[in-house]
Amino acid sequence: MSTATLPSQAKKQTTVPNKEPITFDFLVEHASKVVLSPKLLALIPLLTYFYDRNYVSASSKDYPFPTLRTIASLLFDTGSAYKGFGTLWAVVALRTAHLALIRYVRNHGHWKPDRPDWARDVVVITGGSAGMGKGVVEVLSHMKKAKIAVLDFSEPTYAPAPPNAPPILFIKTDVSDADAIADAAAKIKEHFGTDPSYILNAAGIASGQTILDTPRAFVEKVYKVNAFSHFLMAQQFLPAMIKRGHGHFLTIASGASYAALPQMGPYACSKAYALAFHEVLQGELRTRYGPNGRKVRNSLFCPTKVATAMGDSMDDHPNPFFTPVLTPRQCSHWLVNVFESGLSQHINAPSLVQALPWLRVLPDYGRRAFELVGHTDTSMTASSWNRAVANGYSKNWEK
Repeated sequence: MSTATLPSQAKKQTTVPNKEPITFDFLVEHASKVVLSPKLLALIPLLTYFYDRNYVSASSKDYPFPTLRTIASLLFDTGSAYKGFGTLWAVVALRTAHLALIRYVRNHGHWKPDRPDWARDVVVITGGSAGMGKGVVEVLSHMKKAKIAVLDFSEPTYAPAPPNAPPILFIKTDVSDADAIADAAAKIKEHFGTDPSYILNAAGIASGQTILDTPRAFVEKVYKVNAFSHFLMAQQFLPAMIKRGHGHFLTIASGASYAALPQMGPYACSKAYALAFHEVLQGELRTRYGPNGRKVRNSLFCPTKVATAMGDSMDDHPNPFFTPVLTPRQCSHWLVNVFESGLSQHINAPSLVQALPWLRVLPDYGRRAFELVGHTDTSMTASSWNRAVANGYSKNWEK
């Protein structure tokens, strides 16, 4: 069952987090916006041409008109003083084409973004009472003035909606129960007058016990919350999104979807399910639900450790510059930006996660070398799990 409240008065009020830490990914992201910007495809040839004509050539009046051949000669001819710029242009061109193809295929040929109208669209966030979900609730409410419904079994800890934004609808819900989700859907439609167009599946729990020590009931609980809930949310809310040809379904998986760690059996298995669920849904939206199905966006977010109560059950990596502990603020802005983009996206964070799928094709010694360098054998231990429990993780879980 589910119960609905309007906590413009969350029990533990917080503020919307602020600064993002300086990491390798942060520097690459911001540098690439300048050094690898598609605008350079036009700027590099033009600036090279005018510089050579006005500052190098003996006579700018006799300089040839800027044809493709002239510019290609400046950038790519052997011995050209500007060959380095030609190499940069080629790199930017390849990267731009690469990203364009990804965008075209991932969005089923629909190039134009289908962005949200937060004055009209409703977003549902499972697991929004704390962690990453809480961060998204706060960003959407405080910065976008969005209409938000939170489905969670725990009481909310997010900051209340500001005076000029709609109150946040909290519905205490077991997201692994189909009847509870259906009941919540009815309350959402009654409250907002419309079906939701944006779904964020952020509900998730973990355990830090070995396979032999994990109680069977807890394995089932982790699977239901982390995996089965995606299936139930899709069955409940996707039909209306497909009917309208508008909406976005965003699944939170994990780096553990690609590479499982010791003492994370139920969690890793459930997150592998979440990844497979996303891929199946992507294929079905493309091929099974008609033209409107191809218009619905479908995105995936695969983070590693996040500084939440769950993340506290893992030890930090010794090199935080390259493998940082992600902050809820970072993750919440990434997730909101996915919705704002109006495009299907697949985000791995930090960027090192992009290497994890390749572990499947490495020989055993190659994978083992990666594990040793990454300290994956000791990411989760009995000590780290007990620390999280001592700090309050799992104490509010209800049977």
